[in-house]
Amino acid sequence: MAAHSEDEDFRGRKRQARILGYDADAWIKANTESRKEFRDIEGHDKDGLDVLARDPHMDEVQKQHQLRQAEHDKADQAKSEASQLRERSERILVQTNEISALEKELHQGNEQQQQNESQGRSM
Repeated sequence: MAAHSEDEDFRGRKRQARILGYDADAWIKANTESRKEFRDIEGHDKDGLDVLARDPHMDEVQKQHQLRQAEHDKADQAKSEASQLRERSERILVQTNEISALEKELHQGNEQQQQNESQGRSM
């Protein structure tokens, strides 16, 4: 099983070492060596993890997990792309609204200028 090495979960061991106040790396190394010595002498792992790692049922469970993870990643990617598209559309809409507002101001300015010119001529 890929998630578990033969000497337990790394984060769990590090947390346990931290709780006990040991230097985590030294504790992990010593524990790993102890497990290897036990395996060499006894012929099997302390906790039976070597048997668990070779269990064909666990391989099937791992494959199913990988498939579910791949489907989840695809769904996340689709959601991300949709979100990016929505944000891009919103930016374009905001820019379009700003341009429309500027055009209105320009048009109103031109109308006022024309009115001023026509009033100046009529006087």
